[in-house]
Amino acid sequence: MKRLVFLLIGLVVIFVMQCSKEQITEPETAVEISDESITYEIEDIEAYSNALAKRSMNFVNEIRLKYFAKALAKELRDPNVCRLLKEEIGKRFDGDYDALWEKVRDRKIGRRGKFRDLIMNRLGGKDALIKMDEIEEVPLLQVSCPVNFDKWDGESPVLVAYEILTIDDMEWKEVYAYDAEGNEYVLDAWEEPEFPVIVVGRNERIGLGVLPAKPVLREEGTREVWQYLRLGSNDGDPWLKGDGEIYVVIAGTISGMTSKGPEYVYDYVGRMGPHDSCNPGTSFLWYRDSWGQYVGWAVLESDGGDYNWTISNLVENTSVKISNTGDDDFIERDETLIFSHPESYYYDMGEIRVGFIWGID
Repeated sequence: MKRLVFLLIGLVVIFVMQCSKEQITEPETAVEISDESITYEIEDIEAYSNALAKRSMNFVNEIRLKYFAKALAKELRDPNVCRLLKEEIGKRFDGDYDALWEKVRDRKIGRRGKFRDLIMNRLGGKDALIKMDEIEEVPLLQVSCPVNFDKWDGESPVLVAYEILTIDDMEWKEVYAYDAEGNEYVLDAWEEPEFPVIVVGRNERIGLGVLPAKPVLREEGTREVWQYLRLGSNDGDPWLKGDGEIYVVIAGTISGMTSKGPEYVYDYVGRMGPHDSCNPGTSFLWYRDSWGQYVGWAVLESDGGDYNWTISNLVENTSVKISNTGDDDFIERDETLIFSHPESYYYDMGEIRVGFIWGID
């Protein structure tokens, strides 16, 4: 009888231990992801078709980005998608929290398939009103997290906004974002939110390091170096686009010395945010017979593409006007830096501080 009791007790212990072992090794329950597609606004689709016919590509691409944002927001329900974007954006391949779409679109998301296919299904599949192929026609398509990247746990869904292309970014008042349920949020374009936001748009940094080259005359004279630059509260870009891509233009006041007009230099400084400082090192030989008694300078923020500015309104030996002819944004400029300034010279123009040094070659 005692042997039977001991045998029963042993069996119970083995059963309990086996159950505990099974509980420990049981895999976690997979997160269920709804496959629902996004909804379209009929007025958007009508306007999109009309804009396509007229080749109004800024409008066309803005609508594409809007629905890409909606589709991506729904996919952020999957922690695997969040982890992928957190990892790739965090690499900062261009110095900002950006990831090119072409670098992530073919990544597999668990057993659900390729990232691109998941977004395509959210759009409505092959019969979508705006197809994945069309969205991928947006130049240098990227996914970024320009604010509060470090606050994102890389697991939870966040809002997804899109870049506005039909209004110059200096004139933005508000931007629009979506959550995983498809709800729309209106965010102030200039007051940075206290939470992370994913943004879909175009990459502005690729290729910025190469500018059109114009040689500066290398002759005996006074060499001028723009040694220091510090921005104020304005870097030329709303928070949604990250830090500004800053370049400088300096031009002389004498026209007619060459077939192209006055002497000038320009230089891409780099990525700068509010109150950042740097040492541009932009240098030129200031020879008064060709540059004049004064030079004008300008600090601009590039909105991508060509560098669109002109030198005009020349008053010989007095001032030079550097004008913007494209989408790039002026941050600050001064038209009358005089040749006879001190050897080491700092001054403030608005919120910007600049510094120059000179010497004899």
